[in-house]
Amino acid sequence: MGSRKREPPTPKPGGAVGPLRSIDYEAIRVVSRACTLLDVTVERFGGRASQPLAGISANSVKQDMSFRGQHRAMPGELVAAMIEFRFVVTRADGEPLCETDGALWAIYALNEPVATFEPSAVDQFAEVNGLYHAWAFVRELVASSCSRLGLAGVLLPIWTPPKEFPALGEFHHIVFEPVAPAS
Repeated sequence: MGSRKREPPTPKPGGAVGPLRSIDYEAIRVVSRACTLLDVTVERFGGRASQPLAGISANSVKQDMSFRGQHRAMPGELVAAMIEFRFVVTRADGEPLCETDGALWAIYALNEPVATFEPSAVDQFAEVNGLYHAWAFVRELVASSCSRLGLAGVLLPIWTPPKEFPALGEFHHIVFEPVAPAS
């Protein structure tokens, strides 16, 4: 039996609330050179379905992904990023089908005192690198939980850090619209 390659739906950015802000990647690079990723761990995670989902194609439903990363103060020379996400699947009419949400920690060790860096550079480092390093875990959690809830075939894209981010503390928002069946 032949296999068919499944292409993920094309993401469409949702409307960002408020102005976007530029990220200073040069300042982040300075912090990054002095950091080592220690761990990415799950703080909390959950999933729920509103009904049995067997027979529903992931391509036939609206998928809405919201996520953010935020710097959290840690003792000593540690930098922590809290990564929060929420993935909601609805029918075209808006009826909710399933949802997964959670939070992960990305923990970094600095080989220099944290006070030697600009606070905004450490904040941006934690936000950008935390999301980047945790994204593979988020993708796996969303895909496997949706499959276990009965909705197979959910595939989030690889996340590439953009040049602009939503306002500090706001969520990134990506919507995957249903794909029309081939005629």
